[in-house]
Amino acid sequence: MVDSSQATRRYLIIGYGVIPIAINLAITFVLGWLMLRDRSMLHLIGQTPCVLTELLGTNFFLPLITAWITTRVVSKHIDQGRVHRLIEEKDEGWLDRLIGQTRRMIGYGSMTGCFRFSLVVFAMTLVPTFFAVAAWPAETVTLFPFLLAKSLYAALLGALVTPLVAIASLSAVK
Repeated sequence: MVDSSQATRRYLIIGYGVIPIAINLAITFVLGWLMLRDRSMLHLIGQTPCVLTELLGTNFFLPLITAWITTRVVSKHIDQGRVHRLIEEKDEGWLDRLIGQTRRMIGYGSMTGCFRFSLVVFAMTLVPTFFAVAAWPAETVTLFPFLLAKSLYAALLGALVTPLVAIASLSAVK
């Protein structure tokens, strides 16, 4: 995908890079605190809520909500003329293939397409999540460090997923 427009690059970097990082940090921390504020510690596994279920929920719901919102916002911005579609070239490097697969998976933001995308991201993050939890040196974690780590993780996941969905949506042909 190629678009030499500085405006499009700025649109993607700010709107689907910087802003989602801040939003995911804030929302994850605030929602986590609201849901877990009565607990001083969380077990890694075995009790509900626990660190594992919290991370697995993030692995599924963040891509689902991100894909659903991003496809709609990008489509609206294209219709309003705020951004132009990306020009497709036949590079077919790994990134182009990833964008193409994402575009085909999500389609035009149908809930089924977004759900499919979320399941793929969930499957790709499942094993690393289990290993990260299994490698933790203790059986419990205090609330604030957990919320901070989960918020940073959500920001990182969003920083990968959001631009991918935005670029796929910009390259979709209606």
